[in-house]
Amino acid sequence: MCSQPLPKQGTPGDASGSITACSEAGRVPDLPTLLLGASLPAMTLLVWVVLRGASGRVLLARRQGTAYANGLWGLPGGRVESGETLQDAARREVREEIGVEVTGLGVFGVSRFEAQGQPGVAFLFLAEQWQGEPTPLDLTSEVGWFTLDSLPPDALPWLAPVLDLHLRRGVRVSEQHTGTVTALPDAPLRQP
Repeated sequence: MCSQPLPKQGTPGDASGSITACSEAGRVPDLPTLLLGASLPAMTLLVWVVLRGASGRVLLARRQGTAYANGLWGLPGGRVESGETLQDAARREVREEIGVEVTGLGVFGVSRFEAQGQPGVAFLFLAEQWQGEPTPLDLTSEVGWFTLDSLPPDALPWLAPVLDLHLRRGVRVSEQHTGTVTALPDAPLRQP
């Protein structure tokens, strides 16, 4: 655990009633530890990256040698490693799987799922600029460009509804449950 107290806001130098922070500036103990004094069950964090070309087509990669969905078309992406930011994970996965360096990477959707009884969250990133030519590399047998209306029949089963909701309709958050992908309603944001 960390050892430097952070003063309460508005009381510089006063450490009474403060939380303890890591020695790295701006770092505090994780929320579950602060709230519960213990860790919560593990959750899988995934990143999926949509490379969208000038024609509006999206790049898919056929998975090869993978424990999950081997032989199916999907988006470049995978697990977020410990200590890695979401954007760093997205960049790493794209570099490892199809050999390009993405720039201008932004989140366009979040989708909650459950796999083998374990909850998870997938962050969907969009890249419209990159350096290099997409080439099948690690765990990828081929790459191809597809319109949203002509995804291959052997694509991951959740891919078409997730792309339709998030990329085409602009839904921010979805949930995958019992084989169905559902949009969660946005809350109206009002100025205080």
